[in-house]
Amino acid sequence: MSRTHSMLFAAFLSSAVLVLSGQAAMAQNAALQARAKMQQRHQQSGSIGGGYRPWSAWTYQQSARTHTQALNAYGQNCKQLPAATAREHLSAIQQNVAATRKEIAKLGEEAAKEAGVHEKVVALQKHLEECEKLCGMMTKTITENGVETVQMCAHCSGLEAKLKAAEAEHQALLKELGIAPPAPAAAHGDHGHEHKTDAQPEKKQ
Repeated sequence: MSRTHSMLFAAFLSSAVLVLSGQAAMAQNAALQARAKMQQRHQQSGSIGGGYRPWSAWTYQQSARTHTQALNAYGQNCKQLPAATAREHLSAIQQNVAATRKEIAKLGEEAAKEAGVHEKVVALQKHLEECEKLCGMMTKTITENGVETVQMCAHCSGLEAKLKAAEAEHQALLKELGIAPPAPAAAHGDHGHEHKTDAQPEKKQ
């Protein structure tokens, strides 16, 4: 390659890099603007995108994990786990995992792409889908004769690991969106605002 061709090729590469860099910067800026709009909407109504409620989804997810821990505790520490108890907690796990998936799906693919969080949403939904599969396997350990506790506890361990992975992905998603998970309720005297009332003190005559 001649020196002239080398210079032209180098100039072409430089231009291509500048174009790609500019496109990346524009995409990043657009994502930031989309997230800012989501934050504003969340502050107004508690939902974003097509109706995704981050705090509701987070709560459902936490509830699923709590029921999994309770079910595992029964299996590990009780001589006999009643089928009714196992079904009750497993049903709650399934309902909460399904509710979490439904909430996250409400964000919408288009909104997720605009905000630059589509990959995180896909990863989160995949974890939750695997949780549903494990729930299906757990169902088979509950029979009319009782619960196969060894298999049930093994599935509980796997399910909690998947729920923990989903929680980490969900937290990463909320961080990208600039929305913190729900905080513990403050004591009445710790609120940063005063409660107003329509009642007026009686005037002394």
